[in-house]
Amino acid sequence: MHKDNKSYCRVPFDSVTITPTGRMHLCCESQHNFSFDTEQKDIKDIESIEKWFTGSYLTKVRKSMLDGKPLKECEFCYRSEKQYGHSSRLGINQKYFANNKDHLEASIKKIDMKLGNKCNLKCKMCFPYASSELWKEWKELGLPVHRSYIQLQQKPLSNQKLKKFLNAANKSKDSKNGQSHKKHNFQKA
Repeated sequence: MHKDNKSYCRVPFDSVTITPTGRMHLCCESQHNFSFDTEQKDIKDIESIEKWFTGSYLTKVRKSMLDGKPLKECEFCYRSEKQYGHSSRLGINQKYFANNKDHLEASIKKIDMKLGNKCNLKCKMCFPYASSELWKEWKELGLPVHRSYIQLQQKPLSNQKLKKFLNAANKSKDSKNGQSHKKHNFQKA
């Protein structure tokens, strides 16, 4: 992959992320803006992890990345690169391409799922959406909480949502070794 491509990232080719509110995201850094329409923005909306991974939304994301087109979801990394010269995107790409050359290969290698924001820690690099203790602290201090965090004042992921996720994940994995049973090659058009 050319280093000149300012939008390519391995994460949508390798991973699935579910936020503490049950939303489907590109990664833990991605913004709540979606570059493409999708009706499957929440864990409750997907039939299986495999179908989310191979579906229209992520296919368009991958194609845009291969074409070097920036995505709204990736603004955090783009800003970090501009300000500091580094980002999660660059680090992940560097690690992947140290041992691999195939920038088109796509298969689920990681599922990043957070079941809620219940946490007894207040790590300073974290945010209220991932720590109930930070939520309390921010509230006490009168710090602004992004509107997307508001959903977290609900209960953690319900048993029904968890069962739906686990069923979706089980449909997507090879029970023998826990790896995704299909590999996908996405061609640049």
